[in-house]
Amino acid sequence: SGGAAYLAPLCRRMINKRLKNPNDVRKDIEKRLVGIEIDPFAAWFSQFLVDCVLADLAPSKVRPKNIVTNANSLQCPKRLLNKFDYVIGNPPYGIINLSNSLAEEYSDVLSGKANLYQLFFKLGFELAKESGVVHFVTPTGFISGNYFKSLREYIEDISSPVFFSVL
Repeated sequence: SGGAAYLAPLCRRMINKRLKNPNDVRKDIEKRLVGIEIDPFAAWFSQFLVDCVLADLAPSKVRPKNIVTNANSLQCPKRLLNKFDYVIGNPPYGIINLSNSLAEEYSDVLSGKANLYQLFFKLGFELAKESGVVHFVTPTGFISGNYFKSLREYIEDISSPVFFSVL
């Protein structure tokens, strides 16, 4: 969830104006919005900004449920798989050394050296429902780099890319 660059604005847009009771609006957001952040301060800050958006919707002395969890996204609970209509993020990147078990788990997106965002691409597709959307801001290396051949094949096999933007 980073510094809530996505979560707080999404929370604001997700507010269902048809729900008249502020408590119902807050509960609706709590059911549909999830953030996972490995950095403790960034997780706290993300939750704080979401709380600011929801502040007017919380009855006095009722704090909104935590939407942001301080955890490693790559170890997210299986109950979150195939749950989301929309997965958005700016995954971390950089070459990493994987344990044998992680290398095996992510082998379908790896060719040679492992880059963190290869793992996040797979996670994003696993979190999204079959008809869901995955929207990531990533370096462009995966478009043509040899280390990303398996990732490109994975994306082509399991999805229908709609849009790529290179800035």
